[in-house]
Amino acid sequence: MRIQRIPTGLLSANCYLIETQHSLVMVDPGGSADVLIEAIEKSRKRLEAVLLTHSHFDHILALPAILRRFGDFHLGIHALEKDQVSEQGIRSFLSDADPSLLSLIGEDFSFPPVTHQLNDHDVVTDASLLVLHTPGHSPGSVCLYSREQGFLLSGDTLFRETVGRTDLPGGNTAELVQSIQQQLLPLDEETAVYPGHGESTTIGYEKRTNRFLSS
Repeated sequence: MRIQRIPTGLLSANCYLIETQHSLVMVDPGGSADVLIEAIEKSRKRLEAVLLTHSHFDHILALPAILRRFGDFHLGIHALEKDQVSEQGIRSFLSDADPSLLSLIGEDFSFPPVTHQLNDHDVVTDASLLVLHTPGHSPGSVCLYSREQGFLLSGDTLFRETVGRTDLPGGNTAELVQSIQQQLLPLDEETAVYPGHGESTTIGYEKRTNRFLSS
């Protein structure tokens, strides 16, 4: 299995392209659609699925372009946020959070239908990713864990030496910290953490250094 990190869009959200023996899984296509499409085509493998750690605009903006280019792939997100993966959902979020960003929405902005709801402890795709529901940054935030490969895609739940923001609609600081403590910190300390923004870290490093997680 091969994992490629591709920073995308206005806020440099990390998109991850996971290459298995037979197909590709994309996580959080936040922007820079041309770059992502080129990476998919370069792999010469079928795009099996796009998985979303949450529905914030900076993690899904490239979806319409990927739909236009490839069309036939599964789309997964937690049930609490499936209705937000739409032009209406993005417009509503940006209107509440930062109306100046509404200009990011183009004319052809159709989203693929959600085909899979990512429930806690589901195992999904050829990559055998375990879904961990981690609300706090948003109600339907999830992390994706591979025990076999020793990595965690943490979305905007956990970052290097910090945690996700909770001042956006649906955020809750106490819930976020509880999610991390209950779902993520019990993982093996050597687990590599690939976050939704910034550089990677490990579970052990965050246990020792992350001031938000100290008891």
